[in-house]
Amino acid sequence: MNNKRLKGVIALISICFFVVSLIQPTQVFAYADSKISDKAREHILGELEKARIPNAAIAILQEDEISYIFKDSTQDTLFEIGSVSKSFTAFGVLLLEDKGKLSVDDPVNKHLPWFEVNYQGVSVPHEDITIRNLLNHTSGFTSHEGHFAPVHDLITTDELIRQIIGSNLAFYPSEEFAYGNINYVLLGFIIEAVSGLSYDEYMKQNVLKPLDLHSTFTSRERAHETGLVIGGNRLGFLRIWSREVKFSDFIVPTGNIYSSIADMGRWAQIQLGLVDIDEQFRKVVKRSHSLKPSNEALFDSLIESMGGFYAAGWGVETNNEDINHAGMTTGYTAVVHMLPKRNTAVVFLNNLTHAPVDFIPDFVLETIEDGSFNTLPTAIFAIMDLIYTILTIVGIIVTGVFIWYAFRLAKKLQSGYKIKCKFSFKNIMLLFLPLALLTVTIGWNALLCITFGNKFTFIVLYSPLSYVYANISMVAMAVYALCFWWAKIFIQPKYPKDKQ
Repeated sequence: MNNKRLKGVIALISICFFVVSLIQPTQVFAYADSKISDKAREHILGELEKARIPNAAIAILQEDEISYIFKDSTQDTLFEIGSVSKSFTAFGVLLLEDKGKLSVDDPVNKHLPWFEVNYQGVSVPHEDITIRNLLNHTSGFTSHEGHFAPVHDLITTDELIRQIIGSNLAFYPSEEFAYGNINYVLLGFIIEAVSGLSYDEYMKQNVLKPLDLHSTFTSRERAHETGLVIGGNRLGFLRIWSREVKFSDFIVPTGNIYSSIADMGRWAQIQLGLVDIDEQFRKVVKRSHSLKPSNEALFDSLIESMGGFYAAGWGVETNNEDINHAGMTTGYTAVVHMLPKRNTAVVFLNNLTHAPVDFIPDFVLETIEDGSFNTLPTAIFAIMDLIYTILTIVGIIVTGVFIWYAFRLAKKLQSGYKIKCKFSFKNIMLLFLPLALLTVTIGWNALLCITFGNKFTFIVLYSPLSYVYANISMVAMAVYALCFWWAKIFIQPKYPKDKQ
């Protein structure tokens, strides 16, 4: 074997050992309620393992029975529930309405006197943007407005308020629907203004304690004091990385409540009317599933185009056949999916940003009810991470080759080579390599931006950790290829005639 081939084999083996060393095996401990067959339980856990989810808990409601499946967790383990938090905040607002403290058709400014916003540079009349608009996500605020604080910015409440005052809405209130976290931040402020209590204290006294939700926390500090919070995680470079993100208190109403699977199972039972609660609470639950936008034309359009609408903290499909909400933070994902006409629900909590929450409910029900042992579509983020990891490694190798090439070229030029421009069809065609690399990089990121609403910050936060490094590698390789192309044509070395 010649030296070049030997060096290539050694390099390939080294890369393989490097990649394998990054892969961390996970341990699986599982408990399932006896109502679920061992075969179904093992299949579900196997698919969660393939999805590389470190810790998870599933609650399955069927009529008046509730069953659990655990992966390295218990009924008391606390997870962040992401945007499922909105269902609690909406409940708190509607409870204030039922007590006569406010109306959902009150202008936001009535309870937040500082609240002033614009549309196309013109001030929006106070009466045109109401609490109902915030609950329905029809206010004109969206999650894609760059001048609003990202979810995990550690800014003060006063700083956020200064950003909101005089901000421009993406559309006029009640004219369109667009999901926006800032809506539920504002609802948290309204709860505090109307009740005279902090959001945490109001929810604890008026919602969580009366409903026997003792393992649900609207305070990060109180949740962590229990010692039951499981850490968040994020995929990257073929392994799982711990991911702990701090956040300002005003974020809690829109996406950072902590809860256990036992409490979230009970929350689903409450929504389905399967447990005894105060009649006032029953009325609030029903209203949270039926609060329609004030614009009937918009409501009809949503029913026609989306098959449902966003009520108050819940996505509701036509005729209440399906009520659901999913949540994601940079460390956790969650979903509550309810089928009221069947008195059935699936709740899924876990501590991985990239868990396939959109597919879990149907997958679980198909497995335990129909015996359909289908494969859970879990591969997308793992495949993306694998591609990003390979691109990063290739980028590192190409960087080394480029440095070697630059030194070699400099050495040749210093040793008496002459410079000669050399145009050829082959050399000109080499220009397509850097152009192709740049086109692929820009095209892929443009696709992600379109998919996630032109919010690049969101993409960086929620993609695998390898995403940023892969992009750097692609751009670097494009630059290297461009330099190589330029060198090939414009600084072609050639020996002097007396040395040929």
